[in-house]
Amino acid sequence: MIKLKFGCLYCSAIVLLLMSQCSNAGSVNLVQNGDFEVNGGGGQIATNTTVGSWTVGGREGQYGGQTTAPVFLYPAGTGQTGVAGDSFMGTVSFWAATDSPTGGAYIAADGSPGWDGSISQVVGGLTAGYTYTVEFDWAGGQQRNYDGATTEAWSVTFGSSTQSTSTVNVPNHGFSGWSHESLSFVADSSSQVLTFLAVGTPGGLPPWLFLDGVIVKDPSPGPSPVPEPSTLAIVAVGALGLIARRIGRKANRTEA
Repeated sequence: MIKLKFGCLYCSAIVLLLMSQCSNAGSVNLVQNGDFEVNGGGGQIATNTTVGSWTVGGREGQYGGQTTAPVFLYPAGTGQTGVAGDSFMGTVSFWAATDSPTGGAYIAADGSPGWDGSISQVVGGLTAGYTYTVEFDWAGGQQRNYDGATTEAWSVTFGSSTQSTSTVNVPNHGFSGWSHESLSFVADSSSQVLTFLAVGTPGGLPPWLFLDGVIVKDPSPGPSPVPEPSTLAIVAVGALGLIARRIGRKANRTEA
């Protein structure tokens, strides 16, 4: 009986460990530098600063003849006074902006029609047909020294699918406050592009979109048949079952 008890405890411990590993497998963030902390300091991305693993896009040449899109990086603490980034060449400041809830650096992109500020990354490690959750923190605001109400929303594309956040209405000299968003996408392939496009109105005021804490996580089976990713765990549990049967036989012989 002692051997059986210890054998069962041993098997149970291994099964629990395997279950833990399986449950943790889907919790890995597939996005690199989703909090934008790997960077070259505050400023206009690709002009006087960098942000690791991401590329920017949008209409070029709008800021003093600069040749990159209107997407900026702001270190922690620069947004709280509503004059975010005044000390950085080539940046802009905002009315009433606050730091993101995750802390640290965050992105600001111009959402004026035709300016199309965006930021993208190629995400790998996907399984076609599986559903992935894209989570992020975002807000809407207005550039300082401009007047009038604005609207803001992020258009999010992952692979061949595009979804949008709700549209926020920001009053004159206002700030929407930060919100947490969660969108679900079915993967088309093992690697695809994740893009955040700033969308706002009206042009010229201008509206701005803020972004931080980007996560792609928790794959789950999609509508199409796909290979089961937990085959290894199933085989391991089967092996543990065989071990338990052998322990049971030995215990029965001992008792006899």
